[in-house]
Amino acid sequence: MQILRGRHIGVRELAISPDSRYVAALGWWGLNVWDLHNPDAEPTLHTGRSSAIRFVSDGRLFSASPTGWRLHDPESGRTVSWQRTNGGGVTIPDTSASPCGQFVLEFDPTGTPQYWRLSEDGLGLHRELVWSRPEGTWAAGLVSALDGGRFATHLWMPGQTPRPSVIHRTADGEPLARLEGQGAGYNYFFRQFTPDGSKFLAGAKSDIYEWDARAGGPGRLAVRQPGGRWFRGVAVHPDGTTLAGVTSDGVSLFDLASGGLLRTYDWKFSNMRCVAFTPDGTRCAVAEVGNNVLLFDVE
Repeated sequence: MQILRGRHIGVRELAISPDSRYVAALGWWGLNVWDLHNPDAEPTLHTGRSSAIRFVSDGRLFSASPTGWRLHDPESGRTVSWQRTNGGGVTIPDTSASPCGQFVLEFDPTGTPQYWRLSEDGLGLHRELVWSRPEGTWAAGLVSALDGGRFATHLWMPGQTPRPSVIHRTADGEPLARLEGQGAGYNYFFRQFTPDGSKFLAGAKSDIYEWDARAGGPGRLAVRQPGGRWFRGVAVHPDGTTLAGVTSDGVSLFDLASGGLLRTYDWKFSNMRCVAFTPDGTRCAVAEVGNNVLLFDVE
């Protein structure tokens, strides 16, 4: 077990680089980045407000702010690219860099998904409108599949329940699958494709639901937190078989196929908020709300 100590930023999201060397923690008041080759060193601190982070495939760190996006070099902490969006000064409701590192998805202030392709040199971003939402609906919660070929939106109509998710083809925005049935009416705090892209997971409160990401249709209850405790963060193991869920006082590992509880870690690590696996699947990181991140081996 290893504790990474950082400046107090109010951590709410974690990301780990593709080579498992860097750990980034996004908070309300900044961004801490640790180099695991030198874990005792002070983390690189990026100040300012960001709404989302992700390491892209070449190892750079993407961060989204209310007025634009940045690509950071995690080793030096230097910002290598910056793009202003929506003319600046307008809050972006939802932004996500694709895990493949080829494009950025966002909702503009009207709720319309936008598609921005990263240029070949990785320094510029070029805007392309990919899809306009159906009339009378609102979309939220952009999530991209690992290969970047599909993305999901959470679609709703005022006064309508349930509110299904729709999976689209990235190239042209064509709807491919509609996820309905059990769990479809929740306001999800967690939404993610499994690493192989075959399943789509979404969760709220103490429940995690699973759908066939290619065929769509009804979902099933995949995992339920014992005792009704609410999940505060969830991550899927890179092999797609195990789900890690964090509550305020512990971390639990579940078998996704059966929903069975595999193990619970109940360290005295206060007010835990989010969790992430390293890309090689050997370790897991969990953050407390304030500033510190705990790394542990997954057995």
